[in-house]
Amino acid sequence: EGCSTICDTSGQLLFYTNSDTVWNKQHNTMPNGNLVSSSGTISQVLIIPKPSSSNIFYIITTQIQGQTSLTLQYHTIDINLNSGLGDVVNKNNTLTTVTVTEQVAATYHNNGTDIWIVVHEYGNNNFLSYLVTSSGINSSPIVSSIGPAIIPCISGMNARGELQFSPNGQKLAINNNGVGNNPNSDYLCLFDFDNSTGI
Repeated sequence: EGCSTICDTSGQLLFYTNSDTVWNKQHNTMPNGNLVSSSGTISQVLIIPKPSSSNIFYIITTQIQGQTSLTLQYHTIDINLNSGLGDVVNKNNTLTTVTVTEQVAATYHNNGTDIWIVVHEYGNNNFLSYLVTSSGINSSPIVSSIGPAIIPCISGMNARGELQFSPNGQKLAINNNGVGNNPNSDYLCLFDFDNSTGI
Protein backbone atom coordinates (compact mmCIF):
# COMPACT_ATOMS: atom_id res chain seq x y z
CA GLU A 1 0.00 0.00 0.00
CA GLY A 2 1.94 3.07 1.19
CA CYS A 3 5.48 3.51 -0.15
CA SER A 4 8.06 6.27 -0.34
CA THR A 5 11.15 6.94 -2.43
CA ILE A 6 13.87 9.57 -2.27
CA CYS A 7 16.34 10.80 -4.86
CA ASP A 8 19.42 13.02 -4.87
CA THR A 9 19.38 16.57 -6.27
CA SER A 10 20.01 15.14 -9.76
CA GLY A 11 16.92 12.94 -9.54
CA GLN A 12 18.91 9.72 -9.10
CA LEU A 13 17.29 7.11 -6.86
CA LEU A 14 18.82 6.74 -3.38
CA PHE A 15 16.46 4.29 -1.65
CA TYR A 16 12.81 3.40 -1.09
CA THR A 17 10.57 1.68 1.46
CA ASN A 18 7.09 0.27 2.08
CA SER A 19 7.55 0.65 5.88
CA ASP A 20 8.47 -3.04 6.28
CA THR A 21 11.68 -3.07 4.23
CA VAL A 22 14.23 -0.52 2.98
CA TRP A 23 15.72 -1.17 -0.48
CA ASN A 24 18.79 0.59 -1.88
CA LYS A 25 19.14 1.93 -5.43
CA GLN A 26 20.25 -1.52 -6.61
CA HIS A 27 16.93 -2.91 -5.29
CA ASN A 28 18.61 -4.91 -2.54
CA THR A 29 17.56 -4.78 1.11
CA MET A 30 19.78 -2.40 3.08
CA PRO A 31 21.73 -3.76 6.05
CA ASN A 32 19.36 -3.58 9.07
CA GLY A 33 16.67 -2.73 6.50
CA ASN A 34 13.80 -4.70 8.02
CA LEU A 35 11.71 -2.13 9.89
CA VAL A 36 8.17 -2.54 11.26
CA SER A 37 6.10 -5.65 10.57
CA SER A 38 3.03 -4.32 8.76
CA SER A 39 2.87 -6.55 5.68
CA GLY A 40 3.14 -3.31 3.71
CA THR A 41 -0.41 -2.30 4.67
CA ILE A 42 0.20 1.17 6.14
CA SER A 43 -1.43 3.90 4.00
CA GLN A 44 1.54 6.26 4.14
CA VAL A 45 5.24 6.09 4.99
CA LEU A 46 7.54 9.08 4.78
CA ILE A 47 11.20 9.73 3.96
CA ILE A 48 12.72 13.13 4.78
CA PRO A 49 16.29 14.45 4.81
CA LYS A 50 17.84 15.58 8.08
CA PRO A 51 18.17 19.37 7.81
CA SER A 52 21.71 20.60 7.07
CA SER A 53 22.91 17.03 6.36
CA SER A 54 23.77 15.56 2.97
CA ASN A 55 23.82 11.93 4.09
CA ILE A 56 21.29 11.38 6.93
CA PHE A 57 17.63 10.60 6.22
CA TYR A 58 14.66 9.66 8.39
CA ILE A 59 11.90 7.17 7.60
CA ILE A 60 8.65 7.79 9.51
CA THR A 61 6.25 4.88 10.04
CA THR A 62 2.82 4.86 11.70
CA GLN A 63 0.29 2.31 12.98
CA ILE A 64 -2.01 -0.15 11.22
CA GLN A 65 -5.68 0.89 11.40
CA GLY A 66 -5.37 2.43 14.85
CA GLN A 67 -4.16 -0.81 16.41
CA THR A 68 -1.66 -0.65 19.27
CA SER A 69 0.78 -3.29 17.99
CA LEU A 70 2.91 -0.48 16.47
CA THR A 71 3.72 3.12 17.41
CA LEU A 72 4.70 6.27 15.53
CA GLN A 73 8.39 5.60 14.88
CA TYR A 74 11.42 6.97 13.08
CA HIS A 75 14.35 5.13 11.55
CA THR A 76 17.68 6.68 10.51
CA ILE A 77 19.58 5.98 7.29
CA ASP A 78 23.16 7.04 6.48
CA ILE A 79 23.43 6.95 2.69
CA ASN A 80 27.24 7.26 2.78
CA LEU A 81 27.66 3.83 4.35
CA ASN A 82 27.93 0.50 2.49
CA SER A 83 29.89 2.09 -0.38
CA GLY A 84 27.21 4.73 -0.94
CA LEU A 85 24.32 2.26 -0.99
CA GLY A 86 23.21 3.20 2.53
CA ASP A 87 22.67 1.51 5.85
CA VAL A 88 19.94 1.74 8.49
CA VAL A 89 22.01 2.99 11.45
CA ASN A 90 19.18 2.88 13.99
CA LYS A 91 15.50 2.01 13.85
CA ASN A 92 12.22 1.60 15.73
CA ASN A 93 12.60 4.81 17.75
CA THR A 94 9.18 5.64 19.23
CA LEU A 95 8.05 9.27 18.92
CA THR A 96 4.82 8.79 20.86
CA THR A 97 2.80 5.96 22.37
CA VAL A 98 -0.56 7.65 21.71
CA THR A 99 -2.57 5.95 18.97
CA VAL A 100 -2.26 7.65 15.58
CA THR A 101 -3.86 7.07 12.21
CA GLU A 102 -1.98 5.69 9.21
CA GLN A 103 -1.45 9.17 7.76
CA VAL A 104 1.81 11.14 7.85
CA ALA A 105 2.99 14.16 5.86
CA ALA A 106 5.81 16.69 5.94
CA THR A 107 6.51 20.22 4.75
CA TYR A 108 9.30 22.70 5.15
CA HIS A 109 9.33 25.19 8.00
CA ASN A 110 8.93 28.81 6.97
CA ASN A 111 12.71 29.18 7.38
CA GLY A 112 13.22 26.90 4.37
CA THR A 113 15.56 24.55 6.24
CA ASP A 114 13.74 22.80 9.07
CA ILE A 115 10.87 20.38 8.47
CA TRP A 116 7.48 19.72 10.07
CA ILE A 117 6.21 16.13 10.35
CA VAL A 118 2.44 15.99 10.93
CA VAL A 119 0.27 13.06 12.04
CA HIS A 120 -3.26 12.74 13.46
CA GLU A 121 -4.31 10.98 16.65
CA TYR A 122 -6.99 8.31 16.44
CA GLY A 123 -10.10 8.78 18.55
CA ASN A 124 -9.98 12.58 18.83
CA ASN A 125 -9.29 15.71 16.75
CA ASN A 126 -5.61 16.24 17.60
CA PHE A 127 -2.98 16.94 14.97
CA LEU A 128 0.62 16.43 16.16
CA SER A 129 3.38 18.52 14.52
CA TYR A 130 6.98 17.44 15.13
CA LEU A 131 9.79 19.86 14.28
CA VAL A 132 12.88 18.39 12.62
CA THR A 133 16.10 20.43 12.77
CA SER A 134 19.81 19.80 12.33
CA SER A 135 19.71 18.51 15.94
CA GLY A 136 17.18 15.79 15.04
CA ILE A 137 13.46 15.23 15.64
CA ASN A 138 11.93 17.10 18.58
CA SER A 139 9.88 14.47 20.42
CA SER A 140 7.54 17.09 21.97
CA PRO A 141 4.92 17.90 19.30
CA ILE A 142 2.82 21.00 18.77
CA VAL A 143 -0.75 19.81 19.39
CA SER A 144 -3.64 21.37 17.47
CA SER A 145 -7.18 20.28 18.37
CA ILE A 146 -9.28 21.21 15.36
CA GLY A 147 -11.92 19.73 13.07
CA PRO A 148 -14.16 16.74 13.79
CA ALA A 149 -12.79 13.88 15.85
CA ILE A 150 -11.77 10.71 14.03
CA ILE A 151 -14.04 8.37 15.99
CA PRO A 152 -12.98 4.69 15.92
CA CYS A 153 -15.18 2.42 13.82
CA ILE A 154 -15.28 -1.26 12.76
CA SER A 155 -11.75 -2.72 12.68
CA GLY A 156 -10.29 0.79 12.80
CA MET A 157 -10.88 1.08 9.05
CA ASN A 158 -11.15 4.86 9.18
CA ALA A 159 -7.59 5.11 10.52
CA ARG A 160 -6.60 4.54 6.89
CA GLY A 161 -6.27 7.39 4.44
CA GLU A 162 -4.03 10.20 3.24
CA LEU A 163 -2.59 13.40 4.70
CA GLN A 164 -1.13 15.91 2.24
CA PHE A 165 0.30 19.43 2.25
CA SER A 166 -0.09 22.01 -0.48
CA PRO A 167 3.22 22.84 -2.21
CA ASN A 168 3.63 26.05 -0.17
CA GLY A 169 2.99 24.24 3.12
CA GLN A 170 0.08 26.50 4.07
CA LYS A 171 -2.81 24.06 3.51
CA LEU A 172 -3.25 20.55 4.89
CA ALA A 173 -5.81 18.06 3.57
CA ILE A 174 -6.81 14.81 5.28
CA ASN A 175 -9.17 12.00 4.34
CA ASN A 176 -10.11 8.81 6.16
CA ASN A 177 -11.51 5.67 4.55
CA GLY A 178 -14.58 4.81 6.60
CA VAL A 179 -17.13 2.04 6.27
CA GLY A 180 -20.48 2.28 4.51
CA ASN A 181 -22.68 1.28 7.46
CA ASN A 182 -21.02 3.85 9.74
CA PRO A 183 -21.49 7.25 8.04
CA ASN A 184 -19.60 9.15 10.74
CA SER A 185 -16.45 7.21 9.90
CA ASP A 186 -15.78 8.97 6.57
CA TYR A 187 -13.68 12.12 6.90
CA LEU A 188 -12.48 14.75 4.43
CA CYS A 189 -11.22 18.12 5.64
CA LEU A 190 -8.99 21.00 4.55
CA PHE A 191 -7.09 23.11 7.08
CA ASP A 192 -4.79 26.12 7.20
CA PHE A 193 -1.27 25.31 8.45
CA ASP A 194 1.16 27.81 9.97
CA ASN A 195 4.56 26.55 8.87
CA SER A 196 6.28 28.92 11.27
CA THR A 197 4.61 27.58 14.44
CA GLY A 198 3.36 24.12 13.43
CA ILE A 199 -0.21 25.09 14.39
